[in-house]
Amino acid sequence: GRFHDRVYAYDTMYQPRHSYGLPAPLGNRAVDLIRFIADSRINGCYLYIAPTWEASGPTAYLAARLLWDPTVDIGQVENEYYRLLYKDAAVAVRAYYDVARSCLKRASTSDDRAVERLSKDFHRTKAYARDSLSKLLIGYGPGLKDLEKQLVRAERLAARDPIVRRRVARLRDNLTLTAATCVGLQAVVDYERAGRNNPTLLAPLGIAIATRDALLTRVGKTYAVALEKALRGADKGVTSPLEPGGYYHKIVPRVADSKAPRRP
Repeated sequence: GRFHDRVYAYDTMYQPRHSYGLPAPLGNRAVDLIRFIADSRINGCYLYIAPTWEASGPTAYLAARLLWDPTVDIGQVENEYYRLLYKDAAVAVRAYYDVARSCLKRASTSDDRAVERLSKDFHRTKAYARDSLSKLLIGYGPGLKDLEKQLVRAERLAARDPIVRRRVARLRDNLTLTAATCVGLQAVVDYERAGRNNPTLLAPLGIAIATRDALLTRVGKTYAVALEKALRGADKGVTSPLEPGGYYHKIVPRVADSKAPRRP
């Protein structure tokens, strides 16, 4: 910015191939990025953000406010976002995103050796995407119960307001996507580590793929066209284990005839 009077930043704050539509609020990481850009005398930014508000709405709102004024009070902006959008359910929704932020941090700071070990179980996925799947499972798998707990609380608080109830219902869709992603990936790991000779271990994957596919079809026709396009493109592009009709999915039908127990 000191060498020219028209310098702009171009960056990606959320990549579907890395995050798969899961909730990923950046929080202070977004603050640090934009304030660094401002200190560098850069005039503005073109930043890619998540395909839905549910995936990273708090980051999008915070980033927009920071681009207007990098010195803005972060706590005030975050309170404003949750209060305006979720009203009586604001406290619970904020707690939900706090859990999601912890999941993202655990994923992005996970031990390299643990990621490498887990990535070997995704050997049928394109090499450049294996680490991403591993990190998602490490980061979000342990957080599913806490995410569910806060979302149930938000649903209860939103019950009297039909508009807020619909907004929280979209968070429920996003958590369904998150759970299906983690359950499906874990099923692949279990199958691979058992020696690939017990297809009944892929039963949860079959349910996860069906759940995820139905969800993407439904939201893709209503409020999340970009999400469906991004995830279906990512599935195909990286040969994802979650892809309908993919390698592992073709093994699942044999499970249906074995009367294997299914997860609810």
